[in-house]
Amino acid sequence: MGNRRRSGGKPITRRSVVAGGFVVVGTGLMLTESGAFSRTAATRGASVGVGSDGGALLGLDVAPLVGVGLPDEPLVDVTNNAERALDVTIELVDALGSESVSPAETSLQPGGSTTVTATIDPARDGGPDALAFDVTATDGESLSVDLRRRTAIPTLNRSIVDRTRNTNVEFDVQYQVRDVPDFDRLELFVENVSEDDHNLSESFTVTDPEGVISYPSSGHDGGAEGDTYEFTFEVFDEEQGSVIFEQTTRVADGESDDDDDDFGDDDDPVLETFTVTDNSSLEQDYAQFDVEYELSNTENFGWVEVTFDNQNHSWSDQTVTSEDEPTGSVSYPESGGGGGGGQGGGGGQGGGGGQGGTSGDPYEITVEVLTESGIPVDSGTVTTVADGEDPPPYVREE
Repeated sequence: MGNRRRSGGKPITRRSVVAGGFVVVGTGLMLTESGAFSRTAATRGASVGVGSDGGALLGLDVAPLVGVGLPDEPLVDVTNNAERALDVTIELVDALGSESVSPAETSLQPGGSTTVTATIDPARDGGPDALAFDVTATDGESLSVDLRRRTAIPTLNRSIVDRTRNTNVEFDVQYQVRDVPDFDRLELFVENVSEDDHNLSESFTVTDPEGVISYPSSGHDGGAEGDTYEFTFEVFDEEQGSVIFEQTTRVADGESDDDDDDFGDDDDPVLETFTVTDNSSLEQDYAQFDVEYELSNTENFGWVEVTFDNQNHSWSDQTVTSEDEPTGSVSYPESGGGGGGGQGGGGGQGGGGGQGGTSGDPYEITVEVLTESGIPVDSGTVTTVADGEDPPPYVREE
């Protein structure tokens, strides 16, 4: 993707993190993360301060947010307000293997300052105080200061649902942006990167912090099944510009991948339980199920998707939706259905309104709960055989 690049320089707003000035005579002080001393040591007569008054020993101006997947993101401005030179060391707490700060060590003359940047791995968990770092300053003789500070890491939860069938490529990209205080937009670039003549790509820009993007917008890429697609995500903050940059690939084969993220907040709907009534008939050779579900916390509820996955005959698979809450029910096959016709024209509507030609087949029945914006936040699965015997119910684990 040679034509893709992240935005250049970006202004950042900062929260000032410095502590009040003090005069220390032959003692040590403690400065906590909330603003008191963590550890300072000085000989008699040494002036020690770490404060918000701008005249303290060590000024720390911490960026309110550090981007992920981007090189050299601003982390903290360090200023030497002392009357002597200081050697300063900055280190990430519990750094992942690919993470780093620059410069990790520096010497500052009185009045000197430097901007420390960080490169943060997208695998790091996000949150308001997700990134901690330590700052140590010393004059090499009589004075030393140790501080710990924290700042926010933005979060992009994403899931790529591969809906490829019959050589036609389709993806649903579910996304959720968190911990970006002034979210502006998400840009998604999808490109077929296989070495063939398909030359397929499309760009999307969305301004909602969560939702679903369907690729391609035209419906499907015909004849591209088995090709590799690259997905590039970039999230922008109004103040800081680009704050998340991630790339991943998928082979268009109808199977979803393992690196998808989990979605869900405390205010999202919850699947409490569901039961499956098996009305299948071995004698008349058809499968028929009724599913009843119960939800809680439904303020942000959108709909339920119930998938009936026949492990032997994929042509009989169906997904049935329901917007009923807090309780509801669906039936398989859906009214007026009967599946995809089956191999060789078989597998139509069976006796009793069931799916013909599938009795005795194993099924995975999954109930998935989605929010108003189409984000899946909870699910449960029951495995059964279409033989007229009800499987045990699904019950949420506390």
